[in-house]
Amino acid sequence: MLTCINRVAFLVQAKEPFFTWARTVEDDSIIEESEHTPTVYLAESDEDKAADMDLVNKHFERIFEEELESWWTDRNSWPQARTWEMFQAWFKVTISDLVNDLEDTAIEAY
Repeated sequence: MLTCINRVAFLVQAKEPFFTWARTVEDDSIIEESEHTPTVYLAESDEDKAADMDLVNKHFERIFEEELESWWTDRNSWPQARTWEMFQAWFKVTISDLVNDLEDTAIEAY
């Protein structure tokens, strides 16, 4: 039997503006959208409210930084004015408010 956990999942997929920036910080980069796998972020679920973009908005700054960090660690090369509008232009977000754990073992943080 599956265990439903008290989290909402955000599947975050970079879009072309992210790749354009990535190419500016790494001249020989051939990063393409088809090669970049999405990242899944989990946030605490609120049973009384369906997951929506307001919840993503609450966490967008941290997600944006994680996505930039995953590609380029020099923060001086990151876009400095990272707004909600910019986040929406740079990333596609799919939300799932039903997250099931297929395993019987405890989830471990690392």
